[in-house]
Amino acid sequence: MSAEYGDFGGLYDFADDCFPFGFHTPLSPNTMQHAFERYIKKCGVRSINIHALRHSHVFYLREMGWSSFDIAKSLGHMVEMVDEVYGQWNTDKQSEMIKKIDQTLAEKPVIKKV
Repeated sequence: MSAEYGDFGGLYDFADDCFPFGFHTPLSPNTMQHAFERYIKKCGVRSINIHALRHSHVFYLREMGWSSFDIAKSLGHMVEMVDEVYGQWNTDKQSEMIKKIDQTLAEKPVIKKV
């Protein structure tokens, strides 16, 4: 396990015979997906894939004011990747932007009459 995580192996004190969640064998690739699907069904919400949660997570971090740099570091990505892949556009933010532009133009006309 420590070999898979490189320098982080020592940081988290991984043993080569121990895997996340305390098991002594790796989790099946579908374990998390099946658990996720059970919770979706139990909650009665629209089905999405686990990766969509990653997009939602980044979206909410952006809404909370975290920088692309901080988000990239938490995800293990480059800043450019966060901006390109997870750069969803919030329509509320778009409306807010338009209102601020309109307000600024109303307060300070761009073209002055001569």
